[in-house]
Amino acid sequence: MPINIHILGAGAIGQLVGHELVSALGTRVNPILLMRSPQALGAYIKNYKSRVGVSSTDYDGIVHKRYQHLQAYCSPRQFDGPIENLILSTKAHCSAAALQKYVPKLTPASNILILQNGMGVYDMLVERYFQDPATRPRFFQGITTHGAVRVNPHMVTHLGNGAIRVAPIKHQMDTPPEFIQLMMESSVLNTSYLPYSQLLVAQLEKLVVNAVINPLTAIHDCRNGDLLKSSQIKRMMDKIVVESCAIIEKGYPELANIPEAQTVLHPHKLIQTVRQVCETTANNSSSMREDILHLRNTEINFITGHLLKLAKQHKVWSNTNWLLREMVQGRLELNRALETGAVKMIMNRQ
Repeated sequence: MPINIHILGAGAIGQLVGHELVSALGTRVNPILLMRSPQALGAYIKNYKSRVGVSSTDYDGIVHKRYQHLQAYCSPRQFDGPIENLILSTKAHCSAAALQKYVPKLTPASNILILQNGMGVYDMLVERYFQDPATRPRFFQGITTHGAVRVNPHMVTHLGNGAIRVAPIKHQMDTPPEFIQLMMESSVLNTSYLPYSQLLVAQLEKLVVNAVINPLTAIHDCRNGDLLKSSQIKRMMDKIVVESCAIIEKGYPELANIPEAQTVLHPHKLIQTVRQVCETTANNSSSMREDILHLRNTEINFITGHLLKLAKQHKVWSNTNWLLREMVQGRLELNRALETGAVKMIMNRQ
């Protein structure tokens, strides 16, 4: 019998994971996309023949497109039994609402892998749905460095091979559950299983990188590499890193006992890391910039907002990050107002 893996959040990463699991493991695994609506499910079946495509470019510049059939539902009433394995790959701010109707399908034997940008989703879900430890599913945290964007609802461009790192949250499990072991068999996904202390360092490193690049590219409406073309923006980048490191030091005192953290999360090292990411992803448009351009809510409250929450708890200076959050939210509000004004102008001319 194949292992069922439900994927809630059929965006670029969710579909990439489902596609690569089938590519590597065939009938041993059954990834199931959980669509947001009957309309989205109908379009997937009718227009895309229940297939997810992934395109990638080899070293010779040749584009390869591969397709895999993935099962899909849009309601818990469409399938029997509990959800044994769930990958949560929605936008962070959509997690609670998206998960709500599937909560009755989750049991203490269920495994949930959170695979998103930002931090704080686990605590939010526990507070909202799983306060009783006796009935709480087993949670795992994942972070990924894969570059992936959707060029249409079910075609993903894999911009660059990365890795997925996974660790258990709030429980000890030396051997990963079977669905994570299956992910580890895919050479493309490149998944590793770590103790949470090691993952925390990587998670915080990515948080700071995202807290710099995402807001600044959204505010300035530019690609990642463009940030390095302005000396003033580079000074702002450094200031965000230094302030964020001070917040993290107070918010996560356990890092003092993790030798790797002293190097990876040092301000000077993180400044270098942020600039390196800007260089290696120079032509990429950040997810927050894309959200702003398409007038969608952003993940700012789970990236910069997580830092601000820690800063408030521990009374740490956070004015730079506070200003960034205000400017991102203001940019979204402005873009929406301009779009509404343009639509009204066109309608008045008709």
